[in-house]
Amino acid sequence: MRLFLSAYYTMRFIINLYQGYSHNLWRNLKTKILHIILLLVCFLLRIVVNAEIVSLSLSQALDIIESENLQVLIKRQVVEEALQRSFIERSKLLPSVNLESFQLRTQFVNVGRGFDFPSPPPVNRFDAKLVGEVPVFNYNKYSSYRLAKYQHEISKLNYNSVLEDILEATTNAYLTHLRNLKRIDVIDANIIRDRILLELAKNQFQAGVATRIDVTRAEVQIATDEKERLQQETLILESGLQLKRLLKLDLEADLTLKDIKLKSPDRGHTLIYDFDNILNMRPDFVQASLELTRDRYAKKAAQLERLPSIELFGEIGYVTEEIFDGNEDDAWVIGVFISLPIFEGLRLRSNKLQAIASVRNQELALENLKLEINSEYLLASQDARSRYKQIDIVRKKMVLSEEELDLARKRFAEGVSDNRDVTDAQAALAAANDELVEAVYFYNLSRLELARSRGGVRLLFSE
Repeated sequence: MRLFLSAYYTMRFIINLYQGYSHNLWRNLKTKILHIILLLVCFLLRIVVNAEIVSLSLSQALDIIESENLQVLIKRQVVEEALQRSFIERSKLLPSVNLESFQLRTQFVNVGRGFDFPSPPPVNRFDAKLVGEVPVFNYNKYSSYRLAKYQHEISKLNYNSVLEDILEATTNAYLTHLRNLKRIDVIDANIIRDRILLELAKNQFQAGVATRIDVTRAEVQIATDEKERLQQETLILESGLQLKRLLKLDLEADLTLKDIKLKSPDRGHTLIYDFDNILNMRPDFVQASLELTRDRYAKKAAQLERLPSIELFGEIGYVTEEIFDGNEDDAWVIGVFISLPIFEGLRLRSNKLQAIASVRNQELALENLKLEINSEYLLASQDARSRYKQIDIVRKKMVLSEEELDLARKRFAEGVSDNRDVTDAQAALAAANDELVEAVYFYNLSRLELARSRGGVRLLFSE
């Protein structure tokens, strides 16, 4: 909008200069035409500028992550790959049928000692047949399929864990950028108060009530806050770029964020909570539990590797000397294949011991994860309650700082004291405003940790 107005008034100034030198109707007509063209160009410019503004809420940002973030998309393909591997293992349990055909030509040469025997003529053979196999019982193939299915489910849970990590990073970046935007508003308010103080100091100096040092002190305060604003602009650019990269947004776009409503932490979940329900909501714990189930099944499969395997096989077709010679004979084969491992170099024993160790390792890891989740939840609950109470304390501190500033201004305006009390009061109020912004920021971070400890980032919206 500011670009639109500046372009419009600049062109109006040029046109007015041109109008000052025009005295005939034709030039006035051209001037009106230029006005119309100017309005159209500026209107189009405004549309283009507005199109580059991106307004986001936290829920919208999280929705974009699930559909646009490259790490999420990569993990989604890993899940698809695991699914297809399970289908490959399943195919080994199903019958297979192939159409086979081949043409052979064989020549036997007789070579005797001292005698030459005539070699028989070449022999031709053409086979065309359907070849099929049916696995009747093969526990090893079946267990491989079951393990592949477990791995697919584990990959889905791993995808959910990675997704939660990226959603947490995005929420953190969102809150950081929102904090930086609010802090520059605080600095702008400080600069406005500094300018009011400077104007008051100048008036007092002209009236002979204040000294020159009061004016200088006010000017130094303005310079200090303006320098801080420049530094804050860099922080805003940095946090904005980080958020845009996560969301795959145009880095040149103007990003505006919607504020987050403050809500009291859920005290019921802090004192009396269903820990089993929290465990079932945590994708990392569900993944670890499923990995334990998979390892236990792998242990069972290793114990049953000595079972025999049974397969049926068969062929049906015709045989002749040459293809399409009209002398085809029917041919078929049917049979049973049985395999029983007797000695395999102690491989099966090693597989069994490895599976037992894997199960024990996963059981210990699952118990450790339970303790971690429990402690994370209790700590996040306490931190959220504490941070929420700190916001009220900082707000009271800010109200008192405003009262202190008002009294200091009155004393300075009445000539009772110099403006050092005013600058100190303004610094105290600025610190209180900064402290409030930081308190809200850290409280939102604690809510994020609480939601994540309870099972997912999106639980922020259900509090």
